Amino acid sequence: VTADDGVRLSVDGKRVIEDWTRHAAHASQGSVVLQAGQTHRIELEYFEATGLASVKLEWSSKRQAREVIPPSALRPPSALAGTGILRGKGRHFVDTTGTEIPLRGANLGSWLLLEGWMTEFAGETDATTRALFTERFPGTPDASQKLMDTYQQHFITEADFRQMRALGINLARLPFFYRFFESDAAPGVYRPEAFELLDRTLEAAARQGVYVILDFHGAPGGQSGSGTTGEARTGGAELWTDAAAQRRFVNLWKAIAARYAGSEVIAGYDLLNEPASGKSVTTDMLVDLYDRAMTAIRSVEGQEPHLVMVERIQNACNFKEAPSAVGLAQMKAWSRWVQSDHLYTQWCDHPPDPTVVSDAFLDA
Repeated sequence: VTADDGVRLSVDGKRVIEDWTRHAAHASQGSVVLQAGQTHRIELEYFEATGLASVKLEWSSKRQAREVIPPSALRPPSALAGTGILRGKGRHFVDTTGTEIPLRGANLGSWLLLEGWMTEFAGETDATTRALFTERFPGTPDASQKLMDTYQQHFITEADFRQMRALGINLARLPFFYRFFESDAAPGVYRPEAFELLDRTLEAAARQGVYVILDFHGAPGGQSGSGTTGEARTGGAELWTDAAAQRRFVNLWKAIAARYAGSEVIAGYDLLNEPASGKSVTTDMLVDLYDRAMTAIRSVEGQEPHLVMVERIQNACNFKEAPSAVGLAQMKAWSRWVQSDHLYTQWCDHPPDPTVVSDAFLDA
């Protein structure tokens, strides 16, 4: 640290530099071992006595020349309740110290995937809204995407997370549409603006003490024919019969997991919202797709992987159809996963007793 005047630097609670005196600008050095891919807490204290204030924080290693630490490597302090990445313990969420972290959540719907029933655009989907934008502004290149970007950059802001925390909410489920990240014209080419907005969102949530679940709400081809996937499909879900759509689904999860490996604000990845029902889609088909996504996610995460959340077929509440022996074998190989049930009384086969976990899907 080069400073005029006094400076103290601690890394993960350990004092690395102690130079709390009045002096002209000069460099004070210390050494610490940092683990690549892990988050480390840095605390820099500084005072100025009479003027000519300056302070500069730098790093170097055997393989890297001394340089000012880039802003991309730094994050603001977090107000999250737990320490480290959350994990499951029985029926509870705990942090890396084993401390239980009670989560009280809200769903941030119709933001990164528009759902007309949540807004005044009843009957509209994300896809039809984008098409409407294009129709209204035919002579403007990328008009639809620019309008969508403007909406998404302002619909939810840090003020909303602050208000959520004031109401006792410390968890936000964030549904997203695959078209938020990529277009059908350029599959697999991810929009930098999308990840930049998500970066800012996660940082804002962490500052306000709100964990985030990333929820794949609308997959390529659609996991059901419902407009809640972002696009209503009269022919039903195409994801289950389209190998290219499945690869896009898996690859996008891999890109997300790689970018946010080690992020403590992420409570989990909800792999696929409310997969389709019907004779053409079985639990084994769903488990196989989950298994491929799980493998891709784990391939890019560090030593502390995030929780992965899985939902059943038929609106996430089919409590009758169980995986076969093959499906169960795949599930038994999974680690750090939890089950997410949606208890719609009008659609579910039967609401389960939350004290009983003996049904076939949970036996894995």
